[in-house]
Amino acid sequence: MKKILQIILLLMSAALCAGVKLVFHACAKPAGGMWMHCHDAENAVCGIAAGLAVLSLLMLLIKNGKIAGCIGILTAAGAAAAALVPGHIVKMCMMDTMRCHAVMKPAVIVFSVLIALLALCCAVLRFTEKKES
Repeated sequence: MKKILQIILLLMSAALCAGVKLVFHACAKPAGGMWMHCHDAENAVCGIAAGLAVLSLLMLLIKNGKIAGCIGILTAAGAAAAALVPGHIVKMCMMDTMRCHAVMKPAVIVFSVLIALLALCCAVLRFTEKKES
């Protein structure tokens, strides 16, 4: 069961990384040619999500339950940080009707909260697993 949850965690982290670039990306480049601040938020979330995917893969591969549990806690903290990027850590566009506020921010928050909760569940499972003899 814990392997399945860890694989789902890895897939969700990868989906956040790809989704923020392909599906629920920030506003397009305007005619003026300069990227808006929401593009920086998109790039930051993509980088954090790539890091979450690496941490999820490490947690899946590491045999030691305590180390894997600590990595799960780090993954949850990283997901919480990703949820705060659009709008809090990185300022976005001024109008709430723009794509970054209407599409990207809610999708990033939902994905990040789900990743954080799943990472905490995986961490608890890894901390409490019995050693196989």
